[in-house]
Amino acid sequence: MNFPQNLKYTNEHEWIRVDGDIAYVGITDYAQEQLGDIVFVDIPTVGETLEAGETFGTIEVVKTISDLFLPVAGEVMEQNEALEENPELKGAMFIVCDQPGLTAATFARMLDIGKKYPGKIVCAGRKGKMGNPVLWDRCFFDELSRLSGDKGGKQIIGAHMNDVLLCETEETELRDVDIPEQLTKWERDYGKSGKSGEET
Repeated sequence: MNFPQNLKYTNEHEWIRVDGDIAYVGITDYAQEQLGDIVFVDIPTVGETLEAGETFGTIEVVKTISDLFLPVAGEVMEQNEALEENPELKGAMFIVCDQPGLTAATFARMLDIGKKYPGKIVCAGRKGKMGNPVLWDRCFFDELSRLSGDKGGKQIIGAHMNDVLLCETEETELRDVDIPEQLTKWERDYGKSGKSGEET
């Protein structure tokens, strides 16, 4: 089992990640596996100031309800909205629709990396250059929910470079196609194979 270095852990199998004066709290993969299917997460203490060790919420699974304990003293700012509709969610992939060369194999490799290294950001890329799509671990959901505009994801990645893993892929998969002329050129250069004429 992996223990991302950007997270700290409690005896109750919760993790905490501190970013400036804000701390993000969640439960470990081990806790999720032991609990089973999560059906509801309730954080009724939003807006309250609690001491370390106090109960700040509960997790409901099929047969039981477990308390969540605050690892540090502070004000409970908000609940991750994504958990309200998908309490079992472990990650999210941001996919853009202007990369016709992306393959199912690349998506599968990214998911495998994300499962093997929880708490990380997985980017498709080539030779050190990052691109899309991007797989985000759930510990980044709160930061993602505050984004606006189309460049916010890059800001989060820049702030967590030590947590970024690159999934090496073909240059053709990273090529953006924004207008019909670019698509025509892409099809002429790479065709259905996704490889240039020089490669085939």
